[in-house]
Amino acid sequence: MGRCMLLDKKLPQELWPYAVHTAVYTRNRCLNSRVYRTPFEALTSRRPNISNMRIFGCECYAYTQQRKAKLDERGKKGVFVGYDRSSPANLVYFPDIRKVIKCRLVHFVSKDSDVNDRETQTGGFPVHEDDVTVKRPVVGKAPNMEERGKQAVGGRCVYTIKEFENGSKSYKVRFVAKGYSQKEGLDYHETFAPTAQLTSVRVVMQLAAQNGLMLHQMDVKKAYLNAPIDCEIYLEQPEGFEAKTENGEQLFCRLNKSLYGLKQSGRNWNKMLHSFLTVNEFEQSLRDNCLYTKYVDNEMIVILFWVDDVIVGASNENLLGETKQLFKENFKMKDMEQLSYFLGIDFEQGQDFVRMHQQRYIQNLLEKFEMSDCKPRGTPCEQKLEWSECEPFDSKRYREIVGSLIYLMMCTRPDISWLVTRLSQFLSKPLQCHWITLKHVLRYLKGTAHYELCYRKCEKGLRITGYTDSDWASGMEDRRSTSGYCFSLVEDGPLISWKSRKQQIVALSTCEAEYIALTAAVQEVMYLSHLVKSIGVTYDQLPIIYEDNQGTIALANNPTKHQRSKHIDVRYHFIRSEVNKGFELKYCPTEEMLADIMTKPATKEQLNKFKTLLFGR
Repeated sequence: MGRCMLLDKKLPQELWPYAVHTAVYTRNRCLNSRVYRTPFEALTSRRPNISNMRIFGCECYAYTQQRKAKLDERGKKGVFVGYDRSSPANLVYFPDIRKVIKCRLVHFVSKDSDVNDRETQTGGFPVHEDDVTVKRPVVGKAPNMEERGKQAVGGRCVYTIKEFENGSKSYKVRFVAKGYSQKEGLDYHETFAPTAQLTSVRVVMQLAAQNGLMLHQMDVKKAYLNAPIDCEIYLEQPEGFEAKTENGEQLFCRLNKSLYGLKQSGRNWNKMLHSFLTVNEFEQSLRDNCLYTKYVDNEMIVILFWVDDVIVGASNENLLGETKQLFKENFKMKDMEQLSYFLGIDFEQGQDFVRMHQQRYIQNLLEKFEMSDCKPRGTPCEQKLEWSECEPFDSKRYREIVGSLIYLMMCTRPDISWLVTRLSQFLSKPLQCHWITLKHVLRYLKGTAHYELCYRKCEKGLRITGYTDSDWASGMEDRRSTSGYCFSLVEDGPLISWKSRKQQIVALSTCEAEYIALTAAVQEVMYLSHLVKSIGVTYDQLPIIYEDNQGTIALANNPTKHQRSKHIDVRYHFIRSEVNKGFELKYCPTEEMLADIMTKPATKEQLNKFKTLLFGR
């Protein structure tokens, strides 16, 4: 322990006596798992005073008693290396004179630890009786574990740093189960747990702006620990809290509730939350299992959750307060009032609008990849991408950047969809030319970090409006086409759903490529229609999809076989049964086709022209 203390603080080896003495001093004031007392208490029958304890090697300033003038320094910088044995004084090492001096008046830079030490701390669980409330765990000898083929699941401590919206940090430690040691069929059966779709989040934002819903956010504290467990599971005791029988036999803890780390904990929590909401007359959406609604005297309440983060929306303050109080009566909740930050997205809400943006996310992204001082660009990439054979690039770094961009694209930035989708096709073997294009995207984000999805109330009412397009044989490697679509819940934007994707088959004509792209758009419009209806929202007009290929429109409306289309798979012809029944299909000139930027590089003129349809006013 003393050697580790010297190495950690990079102090000279001649200080080893002080390190060993400090280690012994600290160890004697730590809880012993067998007797549940500290060695100091066992010897003296009184609890130790740990208010004077400091981290070995931390910076400090010792008061200088002899000064030649008033303006001379009052303190001298040193390093804490231990405690004096015969007095309350501290031992301070001064590197400039290479001496250890006993000092009584010492100012420590940080009372408990410096930030770097806390952020890198991953050692054993620090236990002091003055720091935590220690309770003897409920343990027992696991009955017939060997006969049942069971083994105790291990556990460990996980140290995390949670950053809050205001930039402050919270240092946390959590004891979790080693779920990888569980056996399927014995320790768990099912593990799937749903999370809210990002499309559902945007739909709720548009409905909030349209119907004047007030949106608040809550967090369930220690959510998984609320859920009952569905299997008989035994857990090894936490390190430092082990208890044994009088004969020295090992004891195990039997879990009565779910624990973080278990494979089924997420599912158990989801089932418990679903039961709680349905008992209180909330109706689950058939299209999103994490979206619930309830109507009280024609007033709407909406619940949307992502694991333990909950969005609560209501038409008036009374319903909002009653719903929040219902959660507080059943769970330990953290009420964060008005919705402002959720899943890495910033929210702003007014009387008839809701804004979503990720300016903070983009700034952190640029700083992380050392691009915060880059020169902004006006487009995501060059108009003509030419990727020739060149030097390989670090695949780990490439995947990290592309993964960050994918999340940004999925949340609030439809304008980079095509390029991010294209770059994600080279994750296994990226080249230097792909990295250059990635930097171009980051430069574009630097200049457009302020872009936001702005949902406003539309006087015309709700109508699902979509655009679909394709770029025939755009894949130079396999000649497969690219499909793209985008949808809004009102006619003048902003978008609630978008996608850019390479087609799974090789289309033999432009018409066929457009027809396949239209099929994907029809699937999405059916999903959106059912999603909106499942939460009790109705609209008078059929959804509308705009298409810029006349041949595709004719093929969808007229079920006749042509020489160049008779080979098209029947799975793509289901749209014929939906035309004029499930949606309207209309022609749109190519110049007005919003989905064009989902299939090929967008020009600066296109981005400016379609900005309102993409992001709203």
